[in-house]
Amino acid sequence: MSAVEHHQAITDDNLQQVYEFVTSQDSAKHLQYKVFLNIMLSFGRRGWENLAGLRGMDFAVTRDDNEIMYVYLTRDFQTKNHQDNKSSDGHMFQIKDSHRFPLKPLVKYMRHLKPICQAFFQVPRPEPIENIFYNNVHPGNNKLGNFVRTISEEAGLSKIYTNHCLRATTVHILDKAQIPS
Repeated sequence: MSAVEHHQAITDDNLQQVYEFVTSQDSAKHLQYKVFLNIMLSFGRRGWENLAGLRGMDFAVTRDDNEIMYVYLTRDFQTKNHQDNKSSDGHMFQIKDSHRFPLKPLVKYMRHLKPICQAFFQVPRPEPIENIFYNNVHPGNNKLGNFVRTISEEAGLSKIYTNHCLRATTVHILDKAQIPS
């Protein structure tokens, strides 16, 4: 029996460097990177699972009993560990005074998508046209599947990470916060 190889969580230093990179420029590409990271970290998404099938209507914003805003998925996704179409996705909460998991980038991103394109992830335009930052084109499974690798390279991280590393990072963050699985 062979040993299970787990994906490495992104180190705190590299995670900080990633957030500095994605917030360093006000471009459609950087906004998309930030939203991608927030979705993957907040909802604990796996590497490629359901990324191509995400649509803008899959996200809804509401408030909890304490009037704290959060985003949740409006439909369940079948995943590797949840074959009954009941995923264990959580919520993306607005955290005051935090640049890591804000709702503002998600809301901004959704306002600038090409409305006739159903895909949530769309190819960024070089220049916005009439307040639309993205084209009516899905970037493709391979590009989405390698987003974290691309971000790692562009941000100049000390290690090249994968999308799966974000899930390991989510688990690491939850463990550090002593939140039970």
